[in-house]
Amino acid sequence: MALLGGVTLLMMFPTIPTMRYQGRDNGIFAYTATVIAEGGVPYRDALDNKLPLVYYANAAGILLLGSNRWAIWLNEWVLWQPQRWPFLRWCGPWTDHAGWRCHWPFLPPSKPGRMASFRMATLLKATRCCSRCWAYLWGLRFLQQPSRKWGALLGLACGLAFLARQNTVGLALVFVPALLLAGHPVWRSPRRWAYLGSMIAGGLSAPLLLATYLAATNALDDAYQATFVFPGALHAWISIAESEGEHTFFETLYTSLTSETFETMVMPMVAFAALGAALAGVQRWRGNPDKALITLGAWAVLAFVVDLATANLTDRAFPHYYITPVAPLMVSLICLAVAARRARPTRPSLQGAVWVARVGLAVFMGLLTLSTLNGMREAIVELDQPITGDVQERVLTTFVRQNTTPDDLVLVWGASSEINFQSGRHSPTNFHYAYPLIVPGYTTDAMLNDFLNDLATPA
Repeated sequence: MALLGGVTLLMMFPTIPTMRYQGRDNGIFAYTATVIAEGGVPYRDALDNKLPLVYYANAAGILLLGSNRWAIWLNEWVLWQPQRWPFLRWCGPWTDHAGWRCHWPFLPPSKPGRMASFRMATLLKATRCCSRCWAYLWGLRFLQQPSRKWGALLGLACGLAFLARQNTVGLALVFVPALLLAGHPVWRSPRRWAYLGSMIAGGLSAPLLLATYLAATNALDDAYQATFVFPGALHAWISIAESEGEHTFFETLYTSLTSETFETMVMPMVAFAALGAALAGVQRWRGNPDKALITLGAWAVLAFVVDLATANLTDRAFPHYYITPVAPLMVSLICLAVAARRARPTRPSLQGAVWVARVGLAVFMGLLTLSTLNGMREAIVELDQPITGDVQERVLTTFVRQNTTPDDLVLVWGASSEINFQSGRHSPTNFHYAYPLIVPGYTTDAMLNDFLNDLATPA
């Protein structure tokens, strides 16, 4: 665990608050979390279009460490730890070789190795992928020892992953098809319906608890509009503005498959995952007893397909869109490592495939590790601020702090909520960034009137 913590600290070093400015999304999450930490309700008191797990994760850090960028940064570091531990846990008992294990801490299952992902790093990624990694771990435990406990924990992790990002719903939807595809014996068990019920109950528990709280605080409708209606309207508007027409699903998928991020970072993993799927298929049809490994691999492959299909619905192909599909690909690579190490084929053709898998995977993992370290080095070289200096802030943050008091309310028009967060000044309205007020087809007269009333009679 100490190694994992140290490696994570090293990988997050380029984003240290004294050396890099706070990003737009990070500022929005941080300000919303500040409102929650002070007793406010998401969406009602601070509007945003993300599901709220990231806000509450940020709020926990703020309550412990104060409302500042260091709290957000350290909280992200803490949340990276639990997602690396499952990968090391999988790799250790199965590969039983230190040469394999030494690579995993350098392969963040949530971030492509491109430094663009470091520059855009926010707590959203850590929160989203932490719950996904634990879903895979608890799913593996269920596959090895089926029980209602592991089923409920698997469902709980999937539900939390959904509360971090809307398009992670595929993680839960493809688990049962993976059981059928891999021929896992649990689907023939007389207790299969009890297991399924525990998964559904676990999966719905966190969303229903949140929905109950939002309904009790008169924020449920605001939450639904903000997280499910507004994102679609916003991105449809942007797509029309940029290309004079909406994009079909197949156009967005083509854009993903031809994007630089996919070609340079995801495609090499896909090649090895496909080889792993082929080896798993051979073991599946030859009656290999390790159904847990085969089912885990099938689950990861199906999850990757769904995640990739839903990653770029806006057709903008930003690098951070492909964080979600990378996680199941990493699971597929682990399954390939295990299958290649265990395989003892007698046919010469299969012996060659296993040899290629072993050598190729080792080379690929080494290159990916070196690429990650080199990207970190380049990012550090680009930085021209001292590590021990002041936290990097916007010029407007300094202006607001110098010309207002902590009790003043400050409206920041645009999408720069980090100014409110960094200066410690609240917005006079829950529309602390302006996007919901400028989207044709979504913005209503009632919303505009609420905004104007907030400005006329601030709380």
